[in-house]
Amino acid sequence: MHAASRTRTVTVAEGLRLAVAEWGDSDDDAVVLLHGGGLSSGEWTDIGPRLAAGRRVVSFDARGCGESDLDPQRRYGVRTIADDLGRVREALGLPSFVLVGHSFGAVTACLYAAENPTIVRGLVLIDGGPANHTRPASLDDPPLTFATRAA
Repeated sequence: MHAASRTRTVTVAEGLRLAVAEWGDSDDDAVVLLHGGGLSSGEWTDIGPRLAAGRRVVSFDARGCGESDLDPQRRYGVRTIADDLGRVREALGLPSFVLVGHSFGAVTACLYAAENPTIVRGLVLIDGGPANHTRPASLDDPPLTFATRAA
């Protein structure tokens, strides 16, 4: 785990433990950062502390990444990580937040934001998002698509 003001572990489905890094402490203006595929919350080492001025910033290592547990059932798709995000949010008591996703994290962020519009106050997508293209076989979820640009 990288240098953060706080680190902890959150337990999600079937007892899997996810490593969580946090900076700052104000829930009023919280930001959640989702890393790209195969990376970790270490991706946000420089940005997390800078965003934390006056707000709480949270990032977690997705299952199988960084300091988080591997999933013995090998569930690493967008749907699963979005569900994990919901469990992390509940465990940390975050009422709402701005969601930032990079690459695979951006695809996950799109799905979570679309399903939780009252929780996600803003959405930032970096090098990823909804698309109609073939994804690697290791990502078992179907491509994330929306019927219209507004959706």
